[in-house]
Amino acid sequence: MLITLFNSLKTNTQGILYAILASLLYAFLPVFTKKMLVTGMSPENLLFWRFLGASLFGISFLTKDFFRLLKIEWIKICLVSFYFIISSYYYVISAEKIGIGLSISVLFTYPAVLVFINRVFLKTNITGTQYWSVLLAILSVYLFTLGEFSSEDILLQGVIYALIASVGYAMYIYGTKEFLMKPMELTFCVCFLSGVFFAITSGFGGDFQFLTYEMLWDEIILSSVCTIGPLYYFIKAVQKIGTVKTSLISAVEPAFTVFLGMLFFDEKLSLMQWTGFIALSIMLYLSMMPQRSKINLL
Repeated sequence: MLITLFNSLKTNTQGILYAILASLLYAFLPVFTKKMLVTGMSPENLLFWRFLGASLFGISFLTKDFFRLLKIEWIKICLVSFYFIISSYYYVISAEKIGIGLSISVLFTYPAVLVFINRVFLKTNITGTQYWSVLLAILSVYLFTLGEFSSEDILLQGVIYALIASVGYAMYIYGTKEFLMKPMELTFCVCFLSGVFFAITSGFGGDFQFLTYEMLWDEIILSSVCTIGPLYYFIKAVQKIGTVKTSLISAVEPAFTVFLGMLFFDEKLSLMQWTGFIALSIMLYLSMMPQRSKINLL
């Protein structure tokens, strides 16, 4: 009955619901990531197990059409996976250095990055509200670097890593719109290729580690609830309402993650960082407003 009701909704409404669900599931990813890092597991090893598990969950969704993909499609998949790998790796490094709340806040400047990507590749104009959103994104990142931290160098490094993750994530989102294949099949490809990459890097790095029984359940949740679920619903949302709108609806995630960071890991933000978080929230709100005036910056 619920499926019938959902299918009767307008495409735009379905896309919005997909985006909200993806955000809620994805908000728990930093929590379980931090739990695994606390055990001493390396970022590469953690990401290998995460994507291996996600691939095992996703393989059951493959169809016969998947094995008929053209060579050009595989090239596109590899490119999109590369951006996803960059984003995943540098986000984990950032979270390890500066905590999940601050790192996710910097990561969520990616809608501003998407504005420029759409301008460069699609030749779209930058609207008035998007222009102010970009300025607020820059301001928020600057304020995030002004917090009270054990080492200013570590704080700056963590913010820079999160910015790299933000650019990688924006490129990944942009790339997913170019695919006509089923969302779960694309999700499987991205997770499988990411798993292979991190298996190689963790193996050559000499820090490969097997999961203990205590780690296993956290890893299962990390792979299924926090990886396959959000990726699948995010791609569904992108295909129904586009990249920018999907990204902006995801604005609920950083606030939730900041709260979870304080709840589970006793993370704190300084006054200036809270100001940066408020600037980020205003940026996301402005970006969701109807676009009217246009400013051609390029």
